[in-house]
Amino acid sequence: MQASKRALIASYKGEIQDLRELLAEGFADRQKLREFERNVAALEGEVAELDAAAAQARAKINEAELRMLQVEREFQTGVAAELGETQAKLSEVTERLLHIIKTLRVGHLMILPQFGSLSHEKTMQNIERISKSVLPHLRGVWDNEGWEDHWWPKTCKPAARAAA
Repeated sequence: MQASKRALIASYKGEIQDLRELLAEGFADRQKLREFERNVAALEGEVAELDAAAAQARAKINEAELRMLQVEREFQTGVAAELGETQAKLSEVTERLLHIIKTLRVGHLMILPQFGSLSHEKTMQNIERISKSVLPHLRGVWDNEGWEDHWWPKTCKPAARAAA
């Protein structure tokens, strides 16, 4: 819109120049010249208002983008802090379980990741967290002790599998 108004202003200015030359020669009316000059002034005012509105819009967009970046940074900082806390808690849980396992000589440990009214989603998150961050540190605690686990299920022998 501004571009078309600017083109119209340029056209009017060309006509004003022509009218001034014709007026100097006595072939034009001063009233027509004034009308064109008023039109140019009005259009220049409109273009200035449009430019100001566009500048305000750009400023608002820049402010919004800056705020979005700030919110994103705050979110990332919060996530990093929570992740650090969670990892510290998982490490503490692992250390405590290792202490209990070694102190009480536990061979089989049953972990209940669901309790009370904990939602299914939270329970599944607990299972995943425990399986990835805690259990790998607990496996093999007794591997160097040389004892055989008679209670752990064994696979079927090939002959028994063939008969089934």
